Amino acid sequence: MNQTASKLLLWTPRILAMCFAGFLAIFASDVFGEHLGTGELMLALFMHLLPTFLVLAVLAMAWTHEWIGSAAFLMLAVVYAWWALPKHWDWVVFIAGPMVLIALLFWMSWTARRHARLAH
Repeated sequence: MNQTASKLLLWTPRILAMCFAGFLAIFASDVFGEHLGTGELMLALFMHLLPTFLVLAVLAMAWTHEWIGSAAFLMLAVVYAWWALPKHWDWVVFIAGPMVLIALLFWMSWTARRHARLAH
């Protein structure tokens, strides 16, 4: 694999995971329209940001151990799909779908780096 493809495979899942965390964080903004007190607002905001924090925690682990990222993102996607289906299949497409893609890219990055190490 050439150096450009290797770097692309290295950085794509990491950047997509950061973008996905940002996408999830947008959903937390709905708490500002609920006319809550300061303490209640902070608690509601924290609760709505928990999925974002979870994705960022998985990304932190996956940064150096791609196989962990692959397994964890796939597990998060399966758990979310199990929770949302069959009522919200459209939610699964937009939430679990990107996590499956990120898991696949982390797996590809891990296997490519592993093969490169074994070849040297």
